[in-house]
Amino acid sequence: MQEALEAGLTELDLYDADLVRRLGLYVAELELWNPSLRLVDARGVEIVTRHILDSLTLVRFLDTVAGTERAGEYRLADLGSGAGLPGIPVALARPAWAVCLVERMERRSGFLRNVAAKLEMSQVEVCTCQTRDMPPRNFDVVTARAYQPVDERFLRETHAILASAGTGLFLKGKAERTRAEIAQVPDRVRSLVRMEQIPIHAGFLPENSRHLLRITPAPPDGREAN
Repeated sequence: MQEALEAGLTELDLYDADLVRRLGLYVAELELWNPSLRLVDARGVEIVTRHILDSLTLVRFLDTVAGTERAGEYRLADLGSGAGLPGIPVALARPAWAVCLVERMERRSGFLRNVAAKLEMSQVEVCTCQTRDMPPRNFDVVTARAYQPVDERFLRETHAILASAGTGLFLKGKAERTRAEIAQVPDRVRSLVRMEQIPIHAGFLPENSRHLLRITPAPPDGREAN
């Protein structure tokens, strides 16, 4: 398992011995609590490849949003965080970011607080609530993984909590499915945002299995999103 983690981090240009150690502690907590909380549908090395490394494909996109010099000024919300994916791996890889893990289930929120405490992640906050209950225009980046479909509610809630110059970075599966979901959204809702689908390629992922949906608020001039 550690070999797969080290190889994946090297491929993502994120390798750091302390990051390997802390991610290993996180995986141990996942395996400990998974039987009772049903956090992920994987075990052993599959947790690393399908969940940890997959989540960390976000980091290069985050770096383009904030760079490194101003990263400490940015706030990220991880919606439907569940097991802490992608929020916890991202927070471990980029500790300057303030990360809010949004999870409606109290038991899973308790797990997230426990992990944040054990890994001494003072920049991580856990919010036990629905996305619609989050304060408006409050986050520079909003992300999610294995979250709800791209429908009217999803786009409205994302638009509501993003800062005016914010960015949504959502890990999605097959691009064709996302396009089909977007096509069902009413034009008046699609016009609130601009959307771009970006392929993600990595040796630890099946080919064409993952892409990023990038969402930004549309300028308030009536133009529709791409």
